[in-house]
Amino acid sequence: VRVKEWIKHCDERFIPEARKVFANSKAVAGRLKQYNNIESEPLYHPPPLADVLRTGEQGDYIFYPSRLEPQKRQELLIEAIRFVTTPVKVVLAGGSNNAKHYEGLIKQSGVGDRVEMRGFISDQEMVQLYAGALGVCYLPFDEDYGYVTLEGMLSGKPVIVARDGGGATEFIEHEREGFVVEPEPEAIADCMDSLYADRVRARAMGERGRERLKSMNLSWEQVVDHLISASA
Repeated sequence: VRVKEWIKHCDERFIPEARKVFANSKAVAGRLKQYNNIESEPLYHPPPLADVLRTGEQGDYIFYPSRLEPQKRQELLIEAIRFVTTPVKVVLAGGSNNAKHYEGLIKQSGVGDRVEMRGFISDQEMVQLYAGALGVCYLPFDEDYGYVTLEGMLSGKPVIVARDGGGATEFIEHEREGFVVEPEPEAIADCMDSLYADRVRARAMGERGRERLKSMNLSWEQVVDHLISASA
């Protein structure tokens, strides 16, 4: 508790000395205001794979790339497979300190033929899986920013995010670039079935998402320009 209070004190003492304060998302800006009473401006930057992501054919799987841990809530997607009515599948990619937990959950749920765990993968394989997905799912709780959302959009895929996902939800309008749903397996399953049943609509959502993100012109050059202009 003492360390927490010391950090909070330092934040409130020294951050306001900056000529301008930026946050990497609206979610983080909101936290700065709520917990430190510090005003800040969201300044978005591109995800690491922005320059190599591409569109591709629609496969039969929903892709969830992220390290497997409780905060990312892959459990919700695994459980959602039990409620789907279409042959849609799930591909999980990412390292984990407790892979056996997720393997056990898949086995316990009886969805071993529908859920694939790829583990840690290369950037090249990541790009391929994004390109070939039917859609992308990202379900963290109160995420700071959320590269997966942006990478899914740049790959031309509709993105399913949870309503309480923080920064992960900031680029998705419900039923436009994807779905913003309650963090419940049944609700997620409905979205997955919707994408599988209407691939024309799914592709249109993905295209809108890609166009929206491209129109924002996210780049490190833009970030640097903002920082320099604020310090002038």
